[in-house]
Amino acid sequence: MTKSRAFTLIESMAVIGIIGILATLITVSTLRAQRNARDGKRKTDLYAIGQAFEARKLDRTCSDPLTIGIYPITDESPNATKTWLNVSSLKTKTSTDCNPFSQYLPTIPSPPKSTDTYEYNLTSDRKHYRLRTKLENVTNTIKAECARQNNIWTVSFGGSQVGCTNSDLGEYFVTGN
Repeated sequence: MTKSRAFTLIESMAVIGIIGILATLITVSTLRAQRNARDGKRKTDLYAIGQAFEARKLDRTCSDPLTIGIYPITDESPNATKTWLNVSSLKTKTSTDCNPFSQYLPTIPSPPKSTDTYEYNLTSDRKHYRLRTKLENVTNTIKAECARQNNIWTVSFGGSQVGCTNSDLGEYFVTGN
């Protein structure tokens, strides 16, 4: 009688179980890395948009002296500074006396997911701005930073409190002076 050298059912099940556990660990770590990468892109995009806001504010080419030293806005209504406006709307913003916003940021970054938005809000005098987006990885540090930024916005700049009232939403802010 010859002995076969095949795996037993128990050995096969153990190998399949180990492979399943390893596959699960790899999938979880890959998903976490993708979320971190998307959050990194969001933060970088907001920084780039903030730099364009600063360049527009510092630009001295506007013919109307009242528009020098203020940030651009797409909605000129009196309540516009009390709401969040979509940054992508600045793409089509033209002005009769200043350079278009596209001169400061030729391509407005697109969020990594189609459901994401980049939004901005201005103080009533349009001398301070804040940008926001929502992050996927919400940590206690992000929650604390959200509350700190909201405090700076309302106390130091006199802005209206819009957003960040529920820190669990994972909102991320960039505030400019």
